[in-house]
Amino acid sequence: MYEDNYKYEIVNIEQQVPAMILIQHLTGNERFIPLHWHLSLEIDLLLEGDMEVTLDGQKSTLHKGDLLFVNSEKLHSIHPLNSEVIESITILLSYDFIKKNYENFDQYEFDIKNKNFPREQLKQIMGKIKNIYTHNSELRNLELNILLSKMLLLILKFAKPIKKEDILHLKKEEFDWRVKLAIAYIKENYMFEIAISDILERVHLTHPSFSRLFKKETGNSFNTMLINYRIQKAYKDLISTELNLTDIAIKNGFTGLDNFRKHFKQIYRVTPSQMRRM
Repeated sequence: MYEDNYKYEIVNIEQQVPAMILIQHLTGNERFIPLHWHLSLEIDLLLEGDMEVTLDGQKSTLHKGDLLFVNSEKLHSIHPLNSEVIESITILLSYDFIKKNYENFDQYEFDIKNKNFPREQLKQIMGKIKNIYTHNSELRNLELNILLSKMLLLILKFAKPIKKEDILHLKKEEFDWRVKLAIAYIKENYMFEIAISDILERVHLTHPSFSRLFKKETGNSFNTMLINYRIQKAYKDLISTELNLTDIAIKNGFTGLDNFRKHFKQIYRVTPSQMRRM
């Protein structure tokens, strides 16, 4: 469903730019971006159309000119709203690039909704990045690196930092104990074969009752949560180790390379091999 008719472009300029940059023109089924997560910081500027975003279980609507800011490891998906075409600039700032410049990155999430954050300045930077990409020049790498550094500085300087442990504590208190148990079971056993019966025995619920509860509490099915957690772990192996793809797949609970490749491409819209070369 998500493998055909792509019209977005991926910037991969000899690995000299610390971000994935997508200039997107999406039509048909490709306008539906399935639930996924990644280590990068994602910033989207909507240029055309309207869309509904589900971010960390919360839904919101974006219109032309709006920004979407997605923190590292946050589940999110996109669905169009009465728009035949979705156009946007999407920038995923590299985890390694951020970590190199801000050592405590893993400990925080960032909130750009505060009134002091210069949203218009961020939009201007993204517009410049789009123009530089679409008008090739011998100085493109240098110009993109400067603008991406400015973007990161803007976020680190003006966004409100929130300790991840505080966020996790709040969420933990909100979840039903049976959902917390199921999530903990995923984190401890994702590398093995997991059957829903393993969970049902522990939470003392029927399959339909558990499925309704899990969906209500998290916004996702148990199977979706499991697959996305496996993909997250596999992504880390992909970018930080030299393990071959089959070993990464088996290590993280997938039945084989084809199964891993299928789910990876549904989420990231590129294959594991393509991601590793970026």
